[in-house]
Amino acid sequence: MTVKVTTATGGSKRELIVTLAYLPHKSYEPTPSESVKEVVDYRGRNISQLIAGHNASACHIIQGSIDINPQGEGLMEYSVSTDINILNEGN
Repeated sequence: MTVKVTTATGGSKRELIVTLAYLPHKSYEPTPSESVKEVVDYRGRNISQLIAGHNASACHIIQGSIDINPQGEGLMEYSVSTDINILNEGN
C-alpha cells in the first residue's frame, strides 16, 4: 500500500510518500520487491520524501542481527545503491 501526501506551506508544495510492504520469510522474490523499487524510483524522479515500512524478514549484521540472510543482503545492497537509510528497531 502506498499513499502520497502533498502539503502547501508558504506557497511551496512538498510531497511525502508512505509505503508499506511485506515479503514472507521463505519468499523467492528478491528484496526489496518490484513494487517498492517502483516507489523508490518515483521518489527519485519527483524529489519526494519517502517513508517505507518494509517487513522483509531481512537479517543483516548492520541492522543488529547476528546472521545475514539473502533478504538482508539484498536489502542492504539496494539501500546503498539508491542512497536510502535503513532505520531498524527491534527484532
